[in-house]
Amino acid sequence: MLLPKVWKSWTPSKVVVFSWQLLQDRLPTHRNLWQRGVIGDVSASTCVL
Repeated sequence: MLLPKVWKSWTPSKVVVFSWQLLQDRLPTHRNLWQRGVIGDVSASTCVL
């Protein structure tokens, strides 16, 4: 599993948190925000992420 390697690495904390969020599919992308109900209609937005 990659998570133990991410946490034990000597990378900056911002990169570690970003990597953890990426591996867990927890980045605030347009699709994830829509699925969580944070944003409304998907077709009305101009965000491409």
